[in-house]
Amino acid sequence: MEEINISIADLKKPIRIKPGYTTIIINRTQQKACRLCLRGFLFDTNKSFLLPPSINGIRQIKKLYDNGTWHEVLIVGHADKRGDEQYNSELSLERADSIHAFLKDTVDEWLNWYDTGKPQNKQWGTIEDQYMLSVLPGLEKPYYTGNVDGIAGPLTVSAIKSFQKDHGLTDDGIAGPKTRRELIKQYMNADETTLTDTTSVTTHGCGEYFPEDDTKFSTSGDDDELQKDRRVDIFFFYGAITPPPPGKYSKQNSTEYPAWKALAKEVIDVSIDAPNQDESKLCLRCHDTGKNLITDGFCRVSSGSDVIGTVSIDAEGWARISIPSTMCYTTLVAEWGSKSGDGPYIYKQNVFIDCSEGDETELAKRRLNNLGYDVEDFEFAVKHFQTNYLITNDKGEPEIGLTTSGSLPEFTFKKLNQIFEADDCKVPSIA
Repeated sequence: MEEINISIADLKKPIRIKPGYTTIIINRTQQKACRLCLRGFLFDTNKSFLLPPSINGIRQIKKLYDNGTWHEVLIVGHADKRGDEQYNSELSLERADSIHAFLKDTVDEWLNWYDTGKPQNKQWGTIEDQYMLSVLPGLEKPYYTGNVDGIAGPLTVSAIKSFQKDHGLTDDGIAGPKTRRELIKQYMNADETTLTDTTSVTTHGCGEYFPEDDTKFSTSGDDDELQKDRRVDIFFFYGAITPPPPGKYSKQNSTEYPAWKALAKEVIDVSIDAPNQDESKLCLRCHDTGKNLITDGFCRVSSGSDVIGTVSIDAEGWARISIPSTMCYTTLVAEWGSKSGDGPYIYKQNVFIDCSEGDETELAKRRLNNLGYDVEDFEFAVKHFQTNYLITNDKGEPEIGLTTSGSLPEFTFKKLNQIFEADDCKVPSIA
C-alpha cells in the first residue's frame, strides 16, 4: 500500500494516485496555522456578551479544532475606533475572554459581568437575561418571546419564573445570582460549542489598531463599515503560537498580528447576520432657543456613550433617524446645531422613544417632552401645548388644563396623537 504525504495547499491541485490502495496523509505540520474570522452581529456596543446569532459561529471554532491536530488556539479580539485607544484595547480583550469562557463553559467569568462594580455601560443585566431566555427552550417555545428592551416587565418576570421552576429554583421571578448562574450554564450548554479542558487557549486584544480596511481611520460614518472591525480572529497553530503574543494587548505598530495572518494560509470567514427586527423612525424637528427652525447641519442621537445615529437636518428642519424597536421606553439624548457630524453640538435634549404603549398620562408625558415641553409640571405643560395649538372641544370652546380626574381632555389627547401619528413627520412641533 502506498502512502502519499501532502499539505493542505496540495489539495488545491490534482493528486496523481497509482492503481491499488492508497492512503493520503494530510501533513498539517507544513501548514503552520489556520485563521477563522468571525464578523458581524457578535456583541452589543460596549458589551462582551455573546449574542444568540453568534452561537453558530462558535460551533465553527469547535468543528475546526476537532478536524485538525492543532496544539494551540489564539483568540484575538478587535474593536472599531469609537472610544479612546485604551478603552478599545480593553474591550477587545474582554470580548476575546468572553469567547474563551463560552468555549470552556466557565460560568463564573460571565456571572462576574453582572457585578455592580463593573462600568455601567459594560455591565450585564436584564437585557442579557432576555437574550438568553429568548433562545433557551421551554416546554413548547422559548421562555421569553417579547422585545429585548432591558425592562423587567410582566413577560420577563413570567419567563424567569418558568425557567426557575424548570430548573429547581425558587420561582420568585427575580433574576438573582443563582438564577443567572443556571441561565448562563444552560446558554453555554449549546451543542458543539465546548472545547476540552486540555485545549490550550490564549486570548489577546488588538484594540482598534488592525481594521479590516487599514486605509480608513474614521470614528463616525456608516455603522455597517464600523461593524466590520468589531470582529474576532481565532488562530489555530500547529506547535507554539508564533510569534508569541506581545503581552495581553497589541500596540499600534506591533508586528505580531500581521505575522499571524501571514502564517495562516487557510482562512475561513464566518459572517453573522443580525436577527430580523422591526425598526422605528425617530423624527426630530430642530429649533434654536428662539424657536427658529434649523435647516442645515447635523443631528446626533445617543444612548449613554453609544451613538445610535448621526444624520443631516433637511431643509424643513427635520432629522430622521432609524432605531430598532427594542429601544422602546429608552431615554435617548438628541444633540443638534453642528456643521460637523462629530460636533461639537450647541443644543441638547432628552428624548423618549414613543412606542404608543403605556397608560394615557405616561404616554402624554413622553410625547410632550419630545415636543420640548417641561413635563415636571404636567398640567402647566398641557396648558402650554393647548395654547400653542389653539385646541378646542366639539363646541368650539378652548380646552384648558386637565379634566377633574387629572387626565387629558379628549381633543387635547387627539391632537397629541395626530402629531405623533402623522406620516413621515409632516406635522410641525411648536414649543
